[in-house]
Amino acid sequence: MLSQGLGSEAAGAYASPMGRGAIAVPLYRRSNIVTVETADYRYQWAEVGRKLVILPVNGEVRFYRDGKFFIVLDMEKKKHKFAVIGITAR
Repeated sequence: MLSQGLGSEAAGAYASPMGRGAIAVPLYRRSNIVTVETADYRYQWAEVGRKLVILPVNGEVRFYRDGKFFIVLDMEKKKHKFAVIGITAR
Protein backbone atom coordinates (compact mmCIF):
# COMPACT_ATOMS: atom_id res chain seq x y z
CA MET A 1 0.00 0.00 0.00
CA LEU A 2 1.16 3.52 -0.69
CA SER A 3 0.24 7.00 0.53
CA GLN A 4 1.68 10.34 -0.52
CA GLY A 5 1.79 13.84 0.96
CA LEU A 6 2.80 16.80 -1.19
CA GLY A 7 3.54 20.08 0.54
CA SER A 8 5.08 23.51 0.20
CA GLU A 9 6.49 25.84 2.83
CA ALA A 10 8.22 29.19 2.92
CA ALA A 11 12.01 28.83 2.79
CA GLY A 12 13.11 32.47 2.80
CA ALA A 13 13.50 35.12 0.12
CA TYR A 14 15.95 36.12 -2.58
CA ALA A 15 16.77 39.84 -2.73
CA SER A 16 18.57 41.54 -5.59
CA PRO A 17 19.37 45.15 -6.49
CA MET A 18 17.43 46.55 -9.46
CA GLY A 19 18.26 50.02 -10.63
CA ARG A 20 18.04 52.32 -7.59
CA GLY A 21 15.92 49.89 -5.59
CA ALA A 22 15.77 46.25 -4.77
CA ILE A 23 13.38 43.42 -5.44
CA ALA A 24 12.67 40.41 -3.29
CA VAL A 25 11.17 37.11 -4.36
CA PRO A 26 9.82 34.56 -1.87
CA LEU A 27 11.34 31.09 -2.05
CA TYR A 28 9.36 27.94 -1.31
CA ARG A 29 10.52 24.44 -0.51
CA ARG A 30 8.42 21.62 -1.92
CA SER A 31 8.19 18.28 -0.19
CA ASN A 32 7.04 14.86 -1.27
CA ILE A 33 6.66 12.41 1.60
CA VAL A 34 5.70 8.85 0.62
CA THR A 35 4.75 5.92 2.85
CA VAL A 36 5.18 2.47 1.31
CA GLU A 37 3.98 -0.67 3.06
CA THR A 38 5.49 -4.04 2.17
CA ALA A 39 4.87 -7.43 3.75
CA ASP A 40 7.70 -6.84 6.26
CA TYR A 41 8.20 -3.07 6.65
CA ARG A 42 6.54 0.33 6.45
CA TYR A 43 8.93 2.85 4.86
CA GLN A 44 8.69 6.63 4.92
CA TRP A 45 10.60 8.39 2.18
CA ALA A 46 11.28 11.99 1.19
CA GLU A 47 11.91 12.72 -2.49
CA VAL A 48 15.35 14.15 -3.30
CA GLY A 49 15.63 16.63 -6.16
CA ARG A 50 13.47 19.19 -7.91
CA LYS A 51 11.14 16.92 -9.88
CA LEU A 52 8.09 15.64 -8.03
CA VAL A 53 6.50 12.34 -8.97
CA ILE A 54 2.81 11.66 -8.43
CA LEU A 55 2.33 8.03 -7.40
CA PRO A 56 -0.82 5.86 -7.49
CA VAL A 57 -2.16 6.07 -3.92
CA ASN A 58 -3.18 2.63 -2.63
CA GLY A 59 -1.61 1.23 -5.80
CA GLU A 60 1.63 -0.51 -6.63
CA VAL A 61 4.98 1.05 -7.52
CA ARG A 62 8.25 -0.43 -8.70
CA PHE A 63 11.26 0.46 -6.58
CA TYR A 64 14.68 -0.79 -5.63
CA ARG A 65 17.36 0.11 -3.11
CA ASP A 66 20.54 1.88 -4.23
CA GLY A 67 22.81 2.28 -1.21
CA LYS A 68 21.01 4.51 1.30
CA PHE A 69 18.39 5.66 -1.24
CA PHE A 70 15.32 4.04 -2.80
CA ILE A 71 14.72 4.55 -6.52
CA VAL A 72 11.12 4.63 -7.73
CA LEU A 73 10.25 4.16 -11.40
CA ASP A 74 7.36 6.28 -12.65
CA MET A 75 4.89 5.34 -15.40
CA GLU A 76 7.44 6.40 -18.08
CA LYS A 77 10.22 4.37 -16.39
CA LYS A 78 12.00 7.56 -15.24
CA LYS A 79 13.89 7.28 -11.95
CA HIS A 80 13.05 9.32 -8.83
CA LYS A 81 15.34 9.23 -5.79
CA PHE A 82 13.97 9.05 -2.25
CA ALA A 83 15.82 9.28 1.06
CA VAL A 84 14.61 7.09 3.94
CA ILE A 85 13.18 9.11 6.83
CA GLY A 86 11.61 6.21 8.74
CA ILE A 87 11.34 2.41 8.83
CA THR A 88 8.90 0.42 10.96
CA ALA A 89 8.85 -3.38 11.15
CA ARG A 90 5.38 -4.87 10.68
